[in-house]
Amino acid sequence: MPTRTLALILPALALLAACSTTINTAPAGMLADIQTRIAMPDSTLSWLYYKGTDARGHHFEHTRGILRGGQIYVLPAWSLTLPKTQPLNESSDNWQLVCELDGVWLLQHRQSPAADWDIADPQRFKGCWRLRQG
Repeated sequence: MPTRTLALILPALALLAACSTTINTAPAGMLADIQTRIAMPDSTLSWLYYKGTDARGHHFEHTRGILRGGQIYVLPAWSLTLPKTQPLNESSDNWQLVCELDGVWLLQHRQSPAADWDIADPQRFKGCWRLRQG
């Protein structure tokens, strides 16, 4: 492989690797971190997905905008009661949308960086989960 091609590929791979990190935390820690992420000036939306459960616990991914990078959270299974669990799956087609956690609405968007956050239309998301700490 030519050196020039390698020089172009390596930074792209590093960027992809930096897009998502994993935090092992409790539900309260996840909520606090999500609120910090939403406050970032380049945040344009707030979507939390349940990805599945494995031996490490429940896996969630928070997205705060297109191409902004996701944040993955692993919560102890005992700390959060879910309506149902599924094996951890990396395909977003199988993820469950979480609208609310302990009374905090997570499904939000804003029209411009200067606008206040708006709750997404609740009628569109009747199937999303409203969770409570265990």
